[in-house]
Order: sequence, then C-alpha cells, then structure tokens
Amino acid sequence: MRYYIQFLVALIFFQYFISCNTKENQKVKLEVVVEEKLTAEKQSVVDFIEGYINSVFDSTSLQERNNQWESSLLYYMQDRFLFQGQSKESFLNNPPKVLGVRKDSLGSYFVNILFSRGEVPIKIMEMKLQKDPHNRFYFIDRFSENIKRYNLFERDGYQFYYSPTCVRDTIAETKAIEYNQRLSDYFERPLKRFRVVVCSNIDEYNVLHSLKYTDGQNLDYQGGGLAVPDEDLYFSMDSSPYYPHEMVHLYTSHFEDFYWFDEGLATYLGGSVGYDLDYHLQKIADSLDQFDFSDIPQNDRVDEMTTYKYAIGGLFIKLANEEYGGKETIFKLMNYGKKKEDFFAALKEVFGVEKEELDVFIKAKIKEHYSK
Repeated sequence: MRYYIQFLVALIFFQYFISCNTKENQKVKLEVVVEEKLTAEKQSVVDFIEGYINSVFDSTSLQERNNQWESSLLYYMQDRFLFQGQSKESFLNNPPKVLGVRKDSLGSYFVNILFSRGEVPIKIMEMKLQKDPHNRFYFIDRFSENIKRYNLFERDGYQFYYSPTCVRDTIAETKAIEYNQRLSDYFERPLKRFRVVVCSNIDEYNVLHSLKYTDGQNLDYQGGGLAVPDEDLYFSMDSSPYYPHEMVHLYTSHFEDFYWFDEGLATYLGGSVGYDLDYHLQKIADSLDQFDFSDIPQNDRVDEMTTYKYAIGGLFIKLANEEYGGKETIFKLMNYGKKKEDFFAALKEVFGVEKEELDVFIKAKIKEHYSK
C-alpha cells in the first residue's frame, strides 16, 4: 500500500511537471482557414509571422524583433498594435486565424489575420511583408506608410498629426499643452513632450493601422482614444488633440496597478468619452437598483458610453482622494499590484471592504454622493 501511494504521488507530480513544462514551451500556431491549400511560398509567409509571434513570447529583444520591420517613422513599439496586451495563454487557447494570403505585382505579400478573445473576434489586421535581397521576409510598417497622409504641425516641442478630414484646432492644442503641465506637476514626473494623432472616428484609426475590423466598430459611439506611454504618444478619435483621459495614461505607466485603478484614475482626472466622472456615476445612480456589483472586476457595460471599470474604478479613486487620505492613498492603490487578488487586497486595506461586501459598499457610496 505504501508503495502504491508513493507511486500515485510520483505520478501526480510528474503529470504536473509535464503540464507546466509543456505550457511554458508550447508554441503559438496560426490556424489557416482558407478554402484552398496555400502554396509553399505563401505558407512560408505564414511561417515567418508565426515565428515572429513566438519570438515575442520567448522574450527575444525588442531590437532583434525590430530588425524584422522596415524603418519606423513615428514609433518603435510595433508589437503594441499586433498583440493588444493579449497573453501567450490567450493565443494558445484562441490561435490567430489566417484568412488569406495574396501577392501583388510588386512582390508584396498581404496577410489578413483574425484575432479573438475567447469566442469573440476583436480585430482583423492586414499585415504587409516583402523580401530583402537575401530572400528573407520583413514586415512593412503600415502605420508609417499611412501617417504620411496626415498633416504634421510642430509647436513648442509637441507634434500634432491631423487626419486629412480634421481641421487643425490651435485652441485645443493649447489646452492639451497646459493640461500636460498640470499632469507633470500632479504626478511629480518629467514633462512629456507628447505626440498626438488626431482622427475623426474609429474607422479612420483602423485605416491608419490597416485594421479591417475591430470590435469597436459595433458601437453607435465611434469616438475614443488610445495611449502608447512608452512612445509619449496618444491617439484621439474625436477630431481634437485635447483628449485628457489618454494624456493621464502617459503619466501612469510606471505604476504597478490593477487596470481598474488605472482607468479609474484616468477617468477621475480626465473624464471618459468627453464626460467627467460625475456624469457616469450619476447615470448609474439614476438606476442604481438594477445594477449588481458583486462580480467586479467583471467589466460590464452600463451603456455604450459607460463601463464599470471607468465609472466604478473612478469611484474608488474619488473616495481615496476625498475621504481616505488624498493623493498618497491614490498612489498606494496604484502600486498595489496588477493581479486580481492585488485589487481585492487593496480595496480591503484602503476601504476596509471584503470582496463579498463590494455591492453594498459601492451602492452606499453612490447613494451618499449622487441623488436621483
């Protein structure tokens, strides 16, 4: 009996070891979903992209990866737009799907790839590749190609790129520059000499990045923004260079924070989709009984303009600032860690609330601060 138990323990340990080791070393495989089998030449294009994706998860240096791209005009973080923050596990569970490969008369290859999160498609990206004189593939930076059609204005060390459909707005530029100084003072960080790309809507942003589809296209509201803090770069999809929410993100990337606090702080200081935090919380207060906050950080939507992570995340930041110690407490939340368990631990330490008490706590605070 003793040997049998030892055998079972050894077997369980062995299976666990193999499972962990296999997961760590497993390679992401692109799934080709075309009607006809790819030619050997086109399959080699797919193999190159697959190898590149795996090189990112294998921690190949950024410089080595960038050597596989054509020179970049505006930013070097090419992977930011390819992966959108998805993990290797996500790619293993939901392999990107190759929808087609074509070659034009100039020898360029175009590959449409579908990326999903679970069963939900999130984007279709068209990648462009060419071969060098040594017959080796490299990526063409579509963004650098497309941004050349934008109008560039430089001012006081800042760069403003406007879509051909957008009119330059010097008043909004001044507001952005002044707000940037206030953010530098608030976070006690060096001033960011930002670059902003101004689009009129999500469709223009997608064209800029050669995205054939994104899930944001399904929303009635077609504005928004996106920040790339490593580049001191942000995008506005509302025809204006003044987009305070994304500007806040330029100054928060050094924190070790759970994303709800990051979005909450950006909403508390800079609003969301053009409205301040009070607007979003008042909307929740007007129909408070219909909401259930017991499953956060599940990011449910109130409607197309308001989501939990922006509004309730903002509420936590508001409370930290106005009732629980001020900026020092905000920064404590922002440095508590990136995992879900860190999120709950931070809420317990700062507000004294357990996970199962969150629904009652949130509703009580909203009732206290916002009336119907």
